[in-house]
Amino acid sequence: MLELHRQSLKPLRQILTLPISSKDYQVYENLIVSVEGIGAMVEEWSEGRRADIKKQENQLDEQLNELYHARKKLLIEQESKSNMVKMVLGSSDAQGQTMSSVGKARVTAYNSAVKALSNFNGAGDLQGSAYDSGKQYGVSVITPLIKGAIMYSEYLSEAVPKLPQNIGQKLGRRSGFSRT
Repeated sequence: MLELHRQSLKPLRQILTLPISSKDYQVYENLIVSVEGIGAMVEEWSEGRRADIKKQENQLDEQLNELYHARKKLLIEQESKSNMVKMVLGSSDAQGQTMSSVGKARVTAYNSAVKALSNFNGAGDLQGSAYDSGKQYGVSVITPLIKGAIMYSEYLSEAVPKLPQNIGQKLGRRSGFSRT
């Protein structure tokens, strides 16, 4: 910044090399001294201002670090709380039975979809490359996916109703545990 200030004085210094009267020369010289003094004051002020800004930056960095660590601590606490399972076994029994019914209904719907794809594949009156591609895709991609979904739904339909019973057996004797 000081160098920039010195460069700004060049035109004023060049005036002094011009042929001028001694009175004008003295006025210009006084002007240069005044401008240099103002430049020094500006430089002094800007250095003080920079120091203040740097101090504020350091304070903000410290606050940011504190906030970061506080956020990290809260996230860890929240994660540990979210890993806990709270369960009321009375309503869990009903939910398990509902899941069993829903699962059976899904399996029935999936079987209907497999049957519809099989009928589509066997339809002799639907011919052409688009139908052939659709039939091939239905048999080789969609049907295996649906069969996988059937297996998953059957597994859930059997496993979910057993969950409350299994938990009750494992935790039944612990303090504060009840089936209501």
